[in-house]
Order: sequence, then structure tokens, then C-alpha cells
Amino acid sequence: MIGVVAIIALTALFVTVGLDAADKLASALGALIGLAGLVLAVIGLISSRRDSGEGADRTAPASVQNTISGSVHGTAIQGGTVNLASRSAEEDEP
Repeated sequence: MIGVVAIIALTALFVTVGLDAADKLASALGALIGLAGLVLAVIGLISSRRDSGEGADRTAPASVQNTISGSVHGTAIQGGTVNLASRSAEEDEP
């Protein structure tokens, strides 16, 4: 809703000031918004590094075990540490 109102307001402003002035104003607004985004990204980066610094809890992550059972037709792909065991079709039958 706010975005729609902002677009309508900027369109009305650009129509009233003329094409050349609207182009200059849009360039200035775009540069300011880009600069604000860059500043916020740097603040977020600094904040995340500070949170994971010296005082952070550095416990090892819990182990994860993934199991595929039943009949798998096709390819099963898993990332990380992968242990593959080859079995024949006769071993799967009861």
C-alpha cells in the first residue's frame, strides 16, 4: 500500500516538474537509496561478525543422519560427508 502511494506521488511530482528535472531527481533518489542500502549492508555485516566473535558459543553442530530406504530408482544425491554402500537387487528382496 505504501509503495503504491509512493509511486503515485512520485509520478505526480515527475509530471509537474518536467522530464529533465524528473530525470535528475530520479537519479539523485536512486543514488541515495543505493547508498542507504550499502550502509545497511555494512551495518548488518559488522553486527553479524560481532555476534559470532569471541564471546559467542562455539559448540559443534548436532550430527545429522540421512537414510534412504525402499527402492530408489534413479539418482540420490546428498552433500557433505557421503558414505556409499553398493547393494545388489537380490539383497533387497526378503
